[in-house]
Amino acid sequence: MPNDGSPQNTDNIVQSPNKNKKKRVRNEAQWKKNKIKQLKNLGKQYTSRTGKTVPAKAMKPPCSDNNGQNVRVCKTFLLNTLGITDRTLLTVIEAKTSEGFLGSAPMDSRGKHDHHIKTDPEVLDSVRVHINSIARIDSHYLRANTSREYIDGGLTLADLHRDYKNMRESDNKTAANYDLYYRTFTKEFNISFFIPKKDQCDLRESRKNAVDGDEVLENQYLEHLRQKELSRAEKKNDIETCKMAESNSIVAIFDLQAVMPVPIGESTAFFYKSKLNCLNLTITDIKNKETICYFWHEALGGRGAVEIGSCVYKFLQKVSDKYPNSDVTFYTDNCCGQQKNRFIFSMYLKIEHINLKLDTRKTGQKPLQKSPDEIRETQKI
Repeated sequence: MPNDGSPQNTDNIVQSPNKNKKKRVRNEAQWKKNKIKQLKNLGKQYTSRTGKTVPAKAMKPPCSDNNGQNVRVCKTFLLNTLGITDRTLLTVIEAKTSEGFLGSAPMDSRGKHDHHIKTDPEVLDSVRVHINSIARIDSHYLRANTSREYIDGGLTLADLHRDYKNMRESDNKTAANYDLYYRTFTKEFNISFFIPKKDQCDLRESRKNAVDGDEVLENQYLEHLRQKELSRAEKKNDIETCKMAESNSIVAIFDLQAVMPVPIGESTAFFYKSKLNCLNLTITDIKNKETICYFWHEALGGRGAVEIGSCVYKFLQKVSDKYPNSDVTFYTDNCCGQQKNRFIFSMYLKIEHINLKLDTRKTGQKPLQKSPDEIRETQKI
C-alpha cells in the first residue's frame, strides 16, 4: 500500500486531560440481606432466606381486667404484648444479670476489640503500583473530555491479580488477595476494559431500546431510512458517472481507522508495556480503484481536524497534478471533529482556488461503503 506522507504537525499533539478517579460506591443499605434485616428489626413482614414469609409483629389480645392496679403479670402476657419470643426475653435477662452489668444491659462490644485485621500499607501500595503499570489505551470511540481510562480487554481482572500475585511471590513478598485488589481497582481507579466495537447508528440503537408506541422516534427512524436510501442511490449514481470514459469526476471515500496501540501480542508481557497509539486514515479512489493509507503515530499528531485536513490536502494535491480541473466528490461519515469544522472548510476553499471542484457529502453515523474497511482487514502491525 502506498504511504503518501505523514502529518508532521508536532504542535497538535493531544494532551491527556487530568483523569478524575471516580467509581460507583456500593450501597449496602440496598443489599437484599440488609433489607431483610431492617424489616425484621422494625417488626415488619419480610421473606427469609429460605423463602418463608414471616408476618409482621402484632399485639395479641390484651387483658380484659381494667381496675387500674399495678399487678405482676405472667410471662405469656408480657411476650404476647411485646410480640417477642422466649429466646429474646432470656437474652435480655442473662445480659442484665451477668457479672459486672447488674441492673443494666451491657454495651455492645462487637468490633471494639484491639485485634483488628489491618492491611499492610506496603501491600496496598504494591497494588496501586501494579495497576498504574498497566498501559492505558486511546480509543477512536471516546469523548475528548472523558474521565474514564481504558486498558486492553485482552485480560480479565482475575488475570491481572494473578500476574500481580506471581510478581510479588517472585520477590518473596506478601501479595494482596483478590478482594483487596478488586476493591482498589474499582474504588480508587476509574478504569474499564476496552473491547473494540463497530460504529452503530445512534438513532437505530435508540429505537431498539425505546418503549413501544413512541411515534416521534418511529417517524424519525423512518425518515432516517428514507435519507439512507437516497444517499445510497446518490452514491451509486456518482460512482457510475465517474467510471465513464469521458467523465472528469472522481469519487473518493475516506475514514479514520480505530486507534491501533502497539506493541501487541499474545504474551501477557506485552500487556504491561507502554503502548504507542498509531492512527491510519484511508482514502479510496473509486475511479482508479486505489486506496491510500496515511499512517502516523501519536508523537507526530492527534486525530483531529488538522491531521485529517493534512491527509486530505495531500490527496487532493495528488489528484490535482494527475487529473487537473476534475470534480472531486467526497463521501465521509458525520464526525464533526474530523470533517464538519472550519479547518477542513478552509482547506477546501484553498483547494478550489487551484484547479479542482469539490463536493463533500455526509452519509450519517457510518459511511455507506466497505472499501476502507476491506483494506484495513489486511493490515497488520
